[in-house]
Amino acid sequence: MKENYFNYLISSNQEEEAAKLKIHEGDYNQAINLFLKGGMPGKAAMVILDNPNIHPPISIQLLDTVATNLVKAGYYDLAGEFYETKLDELNRALDCYLKGHVYRKAIDLARKHYPSKVVELQDQWGDYLVTQKQIDMAINHYIEAKEYQKAIEAAINSRHYARALQLVDIMDSEVAKPYYRQLARYYEDTNQIDIAEKCYLSADQPSYAVEMHTRLGHWEVAHKLAMSYMSEGEVGLLYINQAQKLESAGKLREAERLYLTVKEKDLAINMYKKHRQFDDMIRLVKDYRPDLIKETHQFLAQHLEMEGSLKDAENHYVEANEWQSAVNMYRTNELWDDAIRVSKMYGGLAASKRVTIALVMAVGTKEGLKYLTKHGLVEAAIDHATENGAYDIAFELAALALPKKVVEIHLKYALFLEDAYRFKEAEEEFIQANKPREAIEMYIHQKDYNNALRVAEAYDATAISDIYIAQAKAKIEINDFQSAEELFLQSGHPELALDMYMSTNQWNDALRIAQQHLPHRVVEVNNHFQSTQTRPNAANNKGFISKNDLLTSGKSLEQNKQYSQAIDLYLHNKLDNPSDCIIVYDRALELARSYLPNRFVDIGIEISKKLIEIHYEEQAADVLFDVGRQDEAITVCLTYGKFEKAKALSQGNPVLRSRVDEAYQSFITSKGDAKGLVDIGKADVALDVLAKRGDWDKLWEVAAKERLSSVTIGKYVIMRIEELLKGTVSQVDEAVRTLQKRSGPISPSALVTYKRLVNTVLSRSLDKENNNYLPTISSLKETLFRLTNQFKAQEKQLDKQLLGDMEELLMATHYMYMYLTTKSLNLLDIAAKCSITLLKYPFVIPQDKAFYLAGAAARAVGNTNLAFMLLNRYVDITEAMDTNDTSFLDNSEYNIIDGVPLNGPLPPSHYISDEDIREEERTWVLSIVTDSSIEQKFPRREQTRNTLYEGLYHYDRPACIVTGYPIHPADLLDINNSVANRKDWNTLVSKIKIDPWTGQSQNPIY
Repeated sequence: MKENYFNYLISSNQEEEAAKLKIHEGDYNQAINLFLKGGMPGKAAMVILDNPNIHPPISIQLLDTVATNLVKAGYYDLAGEFYETKLDELNRALDCYLKGHVYRKAIDLARKHYPSKVVELQDQWGDYLVTQKQIDMAINHYIEAKEYQKAIEAAINSRHYARALQLVDIMDSEVAKPYYRQLARYYEDTNQIDIAEKCYLSADQPSYAVEMHTRLGHWEVAHKLAMSYMSEGEVGLLYINQAQKLESAGKLREAERLYLTVKEKDLAINMYKKHRQFDDMIRLVKDYRPDLIKETHQFLAQHLEMEGSLKDAENHYVEANEWQSAVNMYRTNELWDDAIRVSKMYGGLAASKRVTIALVMAVGTKEGLKYLTKHGLVEAAIDHATENGAYDIAFELAALALPKKVVEIHLKYALFLEDAYRFKEAEEEFIQANKPREAIEMYIHQKDYNNALRVAEAYDATAISDIYIAQAKAKIEINDFQSAEELFLQSGHPELALDMYMSTNQWNDALRIAQQHLPHRVVEVNNHFQSTQTRPNAANNKGFISKNDLLTSGKSLEQNKQYSQAIDLYLHNKLDNPSDCIIVYDRALELARSYLPNRFVDIGIEISKKLIEIHYEEQAADVLFDVGRQDEAITVCLTYGKFEKAKALSQGNPVLRSRVDEAYQSFITSKGDAKGLVDIGKADVALDVLAKRGDWDKLWEVAAKERLSSVTIGKYVIMRIEELLKGTVSQVDEAVRTLQKRSGPISPSALVTYKRLVNTVLSRSLDKENNNYLPTISSLKETLFRLTNQFKAQEKQLDKQLLGDMEELLMATHYMYMYLTTKSLNLLDIAAKCSITLLKYPFVIPQDKAFYLAGAAARAVGNTNLAFMLLNRYVDITEAMDTNDTSFLDNSEYNIIDGVPLNGPLPPSHYISDEDIREEERTWVLSIVTDSSIEQKFPRREQTRNTLYEGLYHYDRPACIVTGYPIHPADLLDINNSVANRKDWNTLVSKIKIDPWTGQSQNPIY
């Protein structure tokens, strides 16, 4: 019955029902074929997939048929699964997944079998999702495909701007810039200003950000952005363009602010000028061009005057302190009231006077008088007219308005004519002014006595006597005493003639005048005559007298035994020849010695003072010595530099001679006369003089010539070194050479200087280590080697600590010399050891320098771990230097090693002054931190034998003189009072051919 039913189903084309019947019967193969026959490949496929253990197994051919029908029917998902899981045809499976847009299965398949295609498939999946408007999911797949640009474009096109910004932020800056620009415009349009600003800046378009803030009135923000991201020229151009836009829009205040922000004050000023906003223009000129404020006001005033805006023009003229121009403007326009107002307001009465003349000349006297009367300036106008020579106007105004001023005008006009040498006209005006006496004085002043008499006789007879007297005085000036006498007598004043003769010592004429005209004065004339004859200097009206006249007068007094008066005469008169004073003073001193012994000393002291006044100091000293004032005599000589005289006077007196010698020494010392000091046996003082002068070559020459002791020379060696240490690098190098050539002292104080010298040289920064650095280190090492031996020779007299300090300076310098030498010879392994040894001297070599040299040397020989440990410490030290804080210096990594002291001082300045180089080292250290292949720690002591690390530990074994490293017994070489690692010593000596410790010639010893 089942079979009949089956056949019925087949004959009636009910293949689906027939297939279900076969499935129920377990005949899966038949069911599959029926589904295929009925055009239902999907159900056929499901039979296979739902029943994995079909027996007998489905043939490959049938499976392929099912898959083919699935593809034809568009069941790409099932077809792909069939090809993948049943037929193992992965390529066809992948094609089906892609055709059916089953990207998840396609990507899962690719991950297992085609990993190189995963990215491409993610990209295709994203493209498909975009077509389906599933933007969020598309973005995710673009990101998986690393197609960030597509992801961004998708986000932007779908207006997912926040997501787009997240993506742009992770892209390369150059690729991201166009997207930042798009996003910036969106965020600006939506008023999300902060985000828009960030996008503009990321797009490398700060100008758009500045424009945005400017449009919004965010001036401070705009300016800060412009100055941070744009060059000065770009900022200026941007602001100017923006300001011009604002100006065109009438926003002048905003435009001004932009112009001023970029210091284009002139453009702001011109903007206001162009827009005729003169008050703002003046405000800016006053603030930013104060030197042009006057000129600007003048310009505006002239401009406004031309336009006819006279009132405004006046204001600017006044502000320019050119109110006179405002007056002239009103005068030109015949606005006399305004002209007078301005002149009176700003120039006072004096200024308004000047307007009056122009007014009268312009409108006539009568018309002008109306203005003058209105403003109360009539009298002022008359005064100004007379002051400026406009006498015709003055006379006319006075006649019309102020008749009482006419006389005054005549007087002023007369004085004017007198100054112009128009004496006849002046006379007439003086007469008109009722001032004949002024006319007479005018003629007297001109010595025109005839005209003076003519006027006096006509108008003022009382002036005749004065005319005669004035004429007489004129005669005296030309020594015409006879004419003068006649005129004095004519004037009725004989006493003036008498005074004339007495004052000129014409006693006969004086006596004659007195007898003839003034008998009551005869006795007076005789007395004056007698007194002048007894005065020694009567013959010389300049106060001087000749030696012979003085001695003659003095002899007369001596003969009368008036010795005191004679002495006073000799001492209190001026001789016309100062050299004669000595003879006269000698006479005075002899008189005192012989006749007035109680005055002898005082006279001698007075004479000495007078001799000093005329610059006869040695003679003054002789006088003082003569009167028993030896100390004062010596004082005079020393005061005036008469040392030879002082020596002569001090002969036989040890005290005085010692004083003279000391003064002479002080004198030549103050003059810097080193040769003079040497000549008097004061070579040590001469050296002090030369040292102060800085003449060190001469100092060494004198020291050698005088064979001064090493102790004495040592003092100046220290002085010279201290002086040079204050100077440049080359001067410090010279300090080393000085100590190398000269014998430095062996003393605690000298050791302080040696420490300073060594520290200065070994602390030299990288940029100052020039070609002379190695020779300088070599010279310093050689010098310290000698000094250390000298310290050892005096070990019993010195503190042991001093010798220890000296040896530390020597060894630090020696190993620096070894480091530089081996590095220059490209012996990098030895140089690295030397640099490690330098870490042991933190009080001599700055820590940052020592750790940098050691780290760089370790890196140069390929020991990256040691280089990291040392340079990491270097970076920490530099950061401590920058912050002046050592609290964060971590010493824990160095606890394991005991050969490197970590208690050294923090260096005051960087060994590497270039911040960029220090940053490179910091970057290198950070790159090693992330390298797991680098151990980043020090090995233990037992692991360091024959490695660079060995120098970091303390050993009881002797240290190699080449490297400072401990020497194993089998490697020890004992040579020239030093020990060395045989291999390292021979390697170096084979190159330099000298012993590295003593500097002697040497060959390798194998």
